[in-house]
Amino acid sequence: MTNETIIPQEAIAQNSPTDADAPQYNDRKRRRSVASDRRIARSDSDSSPRRTTEPEGIIPVLSRIEALLRVLVRHEIQPVIEEELKDPTLKGIYEATGEKSVREISQHVGVGVATVSRTWARWEALGLVAKDGTRYRRLF
Repeated sequence: MTNETIIPQEAIAQNSPTDADAPQYNDRKRRRSVASDRRIARSDSDSSPRRTTEPEGIIPVLSRIEALLRVLVRHEIQPVIEEELKDPTLKGIYEATGEKSVREISQHVGVGVATVSRTWARWEALGLVAKDGTRYRRLF
């Protein structure tokens, strides 16, 4: 008697790849190869954009991104702006935001300082203004 191990045919059939599995495996392998080739080509080419870590190079890019986002968001935020600025007092606060201090705005519009601060906090939550240091500025 020999030391051969007899493996049932069912076990062999369950563990071996079928013809149906082969295209999927080959497709994944091909995609990985293509992606790898693209990475190599990008790193070798001189025409690819360079990443910059210098602040003076990043600031213009970020400013452009912010401007493009404003254009995209403007359509969605316009009804909110119109609803919030129906009241002439709120419209006065909004128009003076970023140009005057909270005290100046409260005197100009005729409301308390706390009212202006609460209004800014609500508008910040809605995305109409943003805190810029100690002051708020309009985003739209």
